[in-house]
Amino acid sequence: MNPSVELRLRTMIRAVTENILPAIDPHDSLAQEQGRLLLGHLHALLQQHGHEEALRSRQRRLLDRLARDLLEAGSGGPVTLAARAALGAALADSDEALSIAVERFVLATGSDGDAGLREQTAGLVLAHAAEEVRAGEVWFRAMGFATGIEAPASVAALLEEER
Repeated sequence: MNPSVELRLRTMIRAVTENILPAIDPHDSLAQEQGRLLLGHLHALLQQHGHEEALRSRQRRLLDRLARDLLEAGSGGPVTLAARAALGAALADSDEALSIAVERFVLATGSDGDAGLREQTAGLVLAHAAEEVRAGEVWFRAMGFATGIEAPASVAALLEEER
């Protein structure tokens, strides 16, 4: 029988909690900190396991939505129009290429985009960033990096929001 990843992670967490951390010299602050960091990583892996691809897909859907919304926003001059064309073409490219095209479009709107476009772009980018922060809040909560913003209780709950 091959134990599941979940069982193996839970066993490691128990070993660190019940045996390893108590055995570390309480005056060795670095070793104590590293032990707690290891425990945090194990808890994060337990919570995140099996959700990596779904979260990556969610991030891509959000990036696609941002790009499409930017394509429909206001107007501008030749720099903005060229960046808009490149952004439209990048929808079929990798996540990295699309992200770069979004960034270049945002920069182009600052060059010759009309005021309405710049305002729309800022609002769309901030809304996208807020959603990414919510996902990060959930993803890294088990590490103790909680910021206190309102976010779902688990990665599974975050992913369930879209269904």
